[in-house]
Amino acid sequence: MEKLYSALDKKGINAFLDYDVIAFNKSGGGFSKKDAAVYSSGMSITYTSFDTVSKASNDDRFYLLSRSNLSRAVEKIIKVSAKNGVSGISLNSLGTTVYSDYANQETYLANNMENDVAKLFAGVKKGGYKLLSTSANSYAAVNADFVNDAPIYSSDNIAFDFDVPFYELVFKGYVPLSSVSINLCSDKDNAILRCAESGISPSYTVYGNFRKELVTNDNTFIFGSSFDGIKEDIYSAVNKAKDYLKLIGNAEIVGYEIINKDVRITRFAGGGYTVVNYGEAPVATQYGEVAAGGYIYGREG
Repeated sequence: MEKLYSALDKKGINAFLDYDVIAFNKSGGGFSKKDAAVYSSGMSITYTSFDTVSKASNDDRFYLLSRSNLSRAVEKIIKVSAKNGVSGISLNSLGTTVYSDYANQETYLANNMENDVAKLFAGVKKGGYKLLSTSANSYAAVNADFVNDAPIYSSDNIAFDFDVPFYELVFKGYVPLSSVSINLCSDKDNAILRCAESGISPSYTVYGNFRKELVTNDNTFIFGSSFDGIKEDIYSAVNKAKDYLKLIGNAEIVGYEIINKDVRITRFAGGGYTVVNYGEAPVATQYGEVAAGGYIYGREG
């Protein structure tokens, strides 16, 4: 693994090894059932995991690690990472899960979760590691080096008139963001436009080697993630977006305008802008004509 990370570092590629720090089954990493968080009744808390990439849950139940043991678990992770030459750490479950532990009054009703996670993330970064957080809650996002799987869709509740990129409006410019996996979206073209609208990088979930045993696997994302099968789509999306993303960079969003139900204008610090047209016909704007299902970009001033 050390050779892999070294080779990737030389190419300027960030790689992260994800650790599920909050869950364990029977005994793992030196923790046992007595180290589990507890309900107010004193019974150990169990939960079912949820994969933010595949959007799948399963029936396997795990114990939640007691809040008081989280720091010890992260210390173990840092030691294991150092031993294996890992330079990037991901703490996906810790950044997305909020839970109570009634073993201690300070952790009743999920109290102090934000502060605890911020301290744990700071400890990882202090150790010299780059830190990735996936679909991160707010307190995790602002303390991470990168956030992937950033949501590009809301619930689209009928109570709302328009669907806006709220997550990106808040965090763009404070931490580098990449989208949910484009190849796992039902409408890939629309997902690419969502990325352009908010100035974030498109991301993909891929694997290299397919085994016939996977045909019966419950995770449906497997059937849309073969690198050989989607690599041309990836190359096309990257080539189209690279100049735009280079122009925008990690600039924060300073203006967002809804022209109508199909057309949005996003303005970024430094003068960059993008105009996205979700409609089925070209539209004329102050920045020029935007093709149906397309976008244009540039810099003002």
